[in-house]
Amino acid sequence: MFDLSHAKFILKEMAKYHALPIALRVKRPQVFEEDVRPYFRHFNIDSGLGEKEKKQVETDLLEQVAIATNNADCYVEGVRELYRDLQKYRDSVDEVKDNLYTTIVHYDLWINNIMLKYDDNGLPCKVKFVDFQISQYGSLAHDVVFFLFSSVESGVLDQHFDELISLYYQSFLNCLNSLKIPTERYSYVGFLKEVHKQAPIEIATALFMVKIILADHSTLPEDYKDLDLSVMSKNVGKENIIRRTSDIIRLAEKYNFFLSH
Repeated sequence: MFDLSHAKFILKEMAKYHALPIALRVKRPQVFEEDVRPYFRHFNIDSGLGEKEKKQVETDLLEQVAIATNNADCYVEGVRELYRDLQKYRDSVDEVKDNLYTTIVHYDLWINNIMLKYDDNGLPCKVKFVDFQISQYGSLAHDVVFFLFSSVESGVLDQHFDELISLYYQSFLNCLNSLKIPTERYSYVGFLKEVHKQAPIEIATALFMVKIILADHSTLPEDYKDLDLSVMSKNVGKENIIRRTSDIIRLAEKYNFFLSH
């Protein structure tokens, strides 16, 4: 997981990544509508899964949560509800309307899809986001919340979450201001409302992905190229995965994300 300094650096660059398409939409709307927007339609990344496979994913997830919470029904049922909301979201049609926070969303910004370059002092100086195969048009909050809960140390989230959210917001505004985009309507309160609105979906995604992110390497096939559902079943109950699952639920509840939908 990323420590505080890495998280700050990545969030600053993520803010630029999200701000630039918004600037293009505002300054050159015709170019955006003709050359950008049509290529980032919503699609269901689970469309290739059968009902049996979908059920197995849900079963594995709930077992993972049950172990992490000592079979606390409120959390198991809460995550069941969040996961089903995630499925509804993925099954939805492309009806995203432009608002202050709609942009090109990566939708898969976790450790494996972030490359860093370091300077002579060992500090990160450049970042590249890779693997845009599920990028879509939507709320920037999806990337922010998923990155934090999937890829940043639990202790950092515990002590610096508000600082990190504020840093992203200010970097986002700085980028828009540098391009002379009016930012009067981008209040911090409005931004926080957007984060809370989208957060439950990404909490469910982070809980789903933790078995992949922290998978025991011995469970990965030699020709591992993409999501293999058997990897998820094999990693249910692993100590580091259970610990992170517990942390995600605890922190999501701490910041009013867990059942805020």
